[in-house]
Amino acid sequence: MKQREQVTDDSIMKIRSEDMGFSLQTKGIESYKNKQFDEAEEYFVQAMAKGFYSPGGLLYLAKIYRKKQDYSSELALLEIGLQRLKDDGDNNYGQNIVKLEERLSKVKHLKEALDN
Repeated sequence: MKQREQVTDDSIMKIRSEDMGFSLQTKGIESYKNKQFDEAEEYFVQAMAKGFYSPGGLLYLAKIYRKKQDYSSELALLEIGLQRLKDDGDNNYGQNIVKLEERLSKVKHLKEALDN
């Protein structure tokens, strides 16, 4: 018989944090679609501060940074976010990771061109 996982305060807090992160990301997507980019940025950053990283959230926030020509923030976001997704081990991220890696490559070239 399989032993049931014990519920702890830490596991409950992790679930609550992930739920809150999902909710914040959803608000960020709504704000982005309404062209409220500063508000969307705040929601995405808060979601990630709660540990909620998703390919969609990373892509939206990267687009916001690109619009602001904040290539350093976009670069850092994509490097950290991609590592988090890869560490997560969810095989469903495959094609999304490829898109994020392509975006990372582009922002590196943009930043290099500006730095030279």
